[in-house]
Amino acid sequence: MAENQPENRTTSDWIHTGVKAAISAVPVIGSPAAEFFGFLVAAPASKRKDEWIRSLEERLVSLETKIPGLIEALPSNDAFVTATLHATQVAMRSHQTEKLTALRNAVLNVAVGAAPDADRQLIFLTWVDAFTPTHLAVLEAFAPSCPDELRTAVRSRMSSHREFTDAVINDLNARGLLVDHRPYIARNRESSSPLASLSWTLSELATQFLAFIGESPENGVAP
Repeated sequence: MAENQPENRTTSDWIHTGVKAAISAVPVIGSPAAEFFGFLVAAPASKRKDEWIRSLEERLVSLETKIPGLIEALPSNDAFVTATLHATQVAMRSHQTEKLTALRNAVLNVAVGAAPDADRQLIFLTWVDAFTPTHLAVLEAFAPSCPDELRTAVRSRMSSHREFTDAVINDLNARGLLVDHRPYIARNRESSSPLASLSWTLSELATQFLAFIGESPENGVAP
């Protein structure tokens, strides 16, 4: 530990001086002239931010037991601070568990050095913001590691909501996350079957994205 730091600093102290200090830069709207709006949005937003900080703190403390010195190094880890700020802004705009879990895993992967380059990190965090849980479920369903039974169940469920899931799959395909094995001439035509029922392969970029938002051996903390 640096000599200019008090010897009695606890792990929790490091969390709050590192993670919480960075996150405090994210504004929460509220003013005397907007009390009603503050009641509707600002207070719940503040609660979301507190819950998000607490969830990161719990998992970073658990990781500290596996990687001594991790937390102390985080305030000077520019990639971690950047990812945390971006993820926090996205987390405050979402209540969906799937997206919050993806964001938390992403931050933890950056913290332990199990993340792609900075450009991909920012693009991937932007995708978590833009995607719905259905987007994430489609990618997970077509990952090689997905059990066949689960893949079949997901495809069957999605096929019954074709209007929506076709749009989701087309979105993923347009972003280069799916490999389209259909003949080129058939790709812009209306499919006779729901797109979720077709066999899709994840691109290398999709594999990297799922690794970034997933629990890795390095960040292996139970959700």
